[in-house]
Amino acid sequence: MKINDNALNLIIKGLYKEKFPGVIRDMKFDIRHRPSGGASVDIHILLNDEAYRNSMSHDAGGFFVIMDMEEKISSALNYLQVRDVDFFKYLDNDEEDMQKWNVKFNGALD
Repeated sequence: MKINDNALNLIIKGLYKEKFPGVIRDMKFDIRHRPSGGASVDIHILLNDEAYRNSMSHDAGGFFVIMDMEEKISSALNYLQVRDVDFFKYLDNDEEDMQKWNVKFNGALD
């Protein structure tokens, strides 16, 4: 299977369920194919700050939600032979994060 955005989305949506729904607002990928097969993937995640902060009122919320997300998504991507996964997180209420997100994925500033 060719590793592309669609394949990554299908695997992640099929195998990963958010512990606190709504924390992930959007997800984008940078894929680097290796000559020997497989790929390395940078996953850029736009986090809903309100949902993230609300998760902190639970025992396994906040930072642990992010750790759980990274671990489970990385494990799911093993099915595509993606062994090298890096995560980049952006908060939707942080002006600097939103500027980075918009420049990287929309090519413009908001």
